[in-house]
Amino acid sequence: MILANIQSMIRPDRKSEPGAPLQSRNLKHGTNAVSEYPHKARSGFEQPKHKPRPSPPVAVDIPPVYEIEDIEAPRPSRRKKETPSGPKKPRKMTAQRVRNIAEHYVSSRECSEAMLRECLERRLKKRLMFISEDDRHAEQAEAEELIVTEVARLVKAGLISDARYAEGRARSGLAAGQGRRRIVMDLSRKGISNEVANDALREASREITGTLGRADIDDDEVQRSAEWEAAETFARKKRFGPYRGEELPEDRLKAQKIWRKEASAMARRGFNVELIRSILEREPEDPMF
Repeated sequence: MILANIQSMIRPDRKSEPGAPLQSRNLKHGTNAVSEYPHKARSGFEQPKHKPRPSPPVAVDIPPVYEIEDIEAPRPSRRKKETPSGPKKPRKMTAQRVRNIAEHYVSSRECSEAMLRECLERRLKKRLMFISEDDRHAEQAEAEELIVTEVARLVKAGLISDARYAEGRARSGLAAGQGRRRIVMDLSRKGISNEVANDALREASREITGTLGRADIDDDEVQRSAEWEAAETFARKKRFGPYRGEELPEDRLKAQKIWRKEASAMARRGFNVELIRSILEREPEDPMF
């Protein structure tokens, strides 16, 4: 009796009767198979079987089946295809074509006489590449006469003016920080004479300094003041001279290298040596004049 009580304490799954045999355990799951499912004690642990519930129907969108005839043919590309013969042959430079090209060019930008003439001659050059050498000289002479006539017509109508173009370029150049020499050089490349360029610089300088119409102030003084303002604008934009972020190094060679680099940049913008030296050697707290 005492031995049965001791065994029941050691094995809690044993029945209360001392003669009852020990029940099998499910060592895989670590639980007593008899305590949870007594009717499956002899055959091992098994989960109760449940009847699965039917899942609700799911709506599936089935794409329609198209016939080959229903599919639209791809649209033709708008991109121009190159012809097997090569690039398209330019049209002949007739009077109407020269007028159309000139009016389109003038309406899109302010230009000089030389710029318009160069545009028309460039079109003529492309045309002459596609014709025979026998017809080239006759067509070139005829087209050049039409170009001269068209340029004169637009100048007479006031649509082209070298003075107006030069004044606008001079005004924008001074405002952007360009020197007098750089502006004159750029205008000469566009076919503007030095006389027209100097007059344009004089008018642009008076407009920028606010001395337009004042005869008591000399033109040279006005242009000097305008060029000073342009140099200050360029130095401020590039952080040269008094606008440096830090002082020049104490090493003389390094300081000279920086100074020469800034002076070269200002010289390429068209400023003279005297003006460059005055700007670069000025202290930040010193006035401009």
